[in-house]
Amino acid sequence: MGSLVCSTCAGPGTYDGWHPRMHEAMALYQTRYRLKPIGPHRRMTDELFAAVRATCPACAGRGLLDTVGGRSWQVCSTCHGFGSYFTKPTDEIEALRSRVLAEYPDAAADPVPDIFAGPLALSGAKQEVVNLSRMGPRAPDTSAFDGFPYLVIRVVPTLYHITLLPADATEQDLEGIARAQWRANRLDVCLVMGPDRALYINADGRDRLRSTPPRGGILITGRLRPPTHWVDTAELETRQRRLASFIDQHSTKSGNTLGDLTKGGREASADDVMRLAGVGPEGLPRGLERCAGCGEWRGNCLDQSAEFFCMVMTVHCRCQTDNRCAACGQQLYQRKLNANYYDPRDGKIWHVPGFSGLSHQCPPPPIVRANDIPPRAR
Repeated sequence: MGSLVCSTCAGPGTYDGWHPRMHEAMALYQTRYRLKPIGPHRRMTDELFAAVRATCPACAGRGLLDTVGGRSWQVCSTCHGFGSYFTKPTDEIEALRSRVLAEYPDAAADPVPDIFAGPLALSGAKQEVVNLSRMGPRAPDTSAFDGFPYLVIRVVPTLYHITLLPADATEQDLEGIARAQWRANRLDVCLVMGPDRALYINADGRDRLRSTPPRGGILITGRLRPPTHWVDTAELETRQRRLASFIDQHSTKSGNTLGDLTKGGREASADDVMRLAGVGPEGLPRGLERCAGCGEWRGNCLDQSAEFFCMVMTVHCRCQTDNRCAACGQQLYQRKLNANYYDPRDGKIWHVPGFSGLSHQCPPPPIVRANDIPPRAR
């Protein structure tokens, strides 16, 4: 969907329609080529298939079409969401794929079912996109927890933070809490009001009311404070105990939690390559410019590493750090979460996963001594 604010010039963004989200785009790539969406084989794959693809004219390559005046979307029926189609027979396409696998035998991957219907995640071990709803009984399911209302905050792909909300609050008050949480954290937030009513607020501020709450992933609680306080009633304490039990029963007991292994990158278009290929005057990736405030680099550029060949990355400087604690207002981390920064010392683009902000601790309240209170106020 793009962003309401340009990440380079901080000016107002221009609406350019709905687009697949990161994991959806990766799943489309994996399904189209039956190859992993990231890895050293990407350069060869993109070069071989560039001449046998044509952009879908119905959706202008986006894969999605606007509906209801841009407030919702539907999958393009012409290209089935891929945004393009092959211009050569199946046997020629298979021959190209075989050439890639001959050089990179580990690049093979299975198509992803129901790309736009189920929760997707990137398997860190296999570097493949999977549909969590199709993984059988081992997949966690947040909808099984019926302790409504609550907030779900997407920390990183597959890691979600749950905050229980007062059961007696009005829907207007609940929405106010959700939007205040989003304004502070600048992460994806979902207000779950019932089994078939959920308000999704993306990190860029766009919202959508849906009939299904978020599902799957690793669940945590008590790490991101809400913007306001409420009384711990007996009913709320009972739900807290039920939530703790649910998390203990459904969450993964082993393994590591990974951030976005794609660094939020997207496949470069022909126009992107023309604009961003090569380096700028100072030997840095073309598309980066120095921030006048902090002196760091920001903008959009092509990643120079082989693993992310022909991927456009958005780079942020320290001035763009906008993830704050909803309780105390201080930064959750020293850099923008789920975002990248460029380090000129090694020439690499580094990713900051959202769980870096979970280490934040609010400062203790100031201690007021009796001698500090004016006599008339005592």
